[in-house]
Amino acid sequence: MKIQDLKSDAIDHDLTRRVDEQIEQWTREHKEEGEVMSELCSCFPDKMPEECMFGRTQEIQQVKELVKNGTVGVVLITGGPGFGKTTVAKEVAHELLANPESEGTVLFCCLVTKGNVSEVATEMIDSCSRIHSHVPENPEQWLKDWSKQIKTHVTFVLDNADGVLESKDRSSFLKMLSAMRMLSRQNVTFVVTSREKFSDPDL
Repeated sequence: MKIQDLKSDAIDHDLTRRVDEQIEQWTREHKEEGEVMSELCSCFPDKMPEECMFGRTQEIQQVKELVKNGTVGVVLITGGPGFGKTTVAKEVAHELLANPESEGTVLFCCLVTKGNVSEVATEMIDSCSRIHSHVPENPEQWLKDWSKQIKTHVTFVLDNADGVLESKDRSSFLKMLSAMRMLSRQNVTFVVTSREKFSDPDL
């Protein structure tokens, strides 16, 4: 009987306010406790028109297969200016999700003005967590904590990573990618575009 009354009782303004306050407090507490997981949805630029895509079919297929295979942590797309690195990366992002069997998420990050690992990490956080209203104090640690909670495959497309790869933070950047890969139990993969080549045994 009481349950039936509760179902039909009107909610006054005071009760609504108290419920809203409790929800807000719960959300605040869970953010403070470091709960960094949020609902993931793919995020990348619009697909290029077919007529603008020519001459890179083989490269797109190679990158796509390496990502889907899951045996490497980083797929590097490298070449000089005008090679079409970004075009290839964007098309790979779209094709990865075009497969109806795909269960993963693709997150596109433009790093063209990012010259250190903190700026890169912040850009990556923006792409994987739309609910963040402020930048965490330690963006690298946030990403590592986030990686521990990943249950499905996530591909980060890190476009134009030249700035961080040419900086003194190069080693820290690669260590961060390696840590995310390891902490996610190989669920996180990276597609990196850059004029700079690099190799890392952990990746």
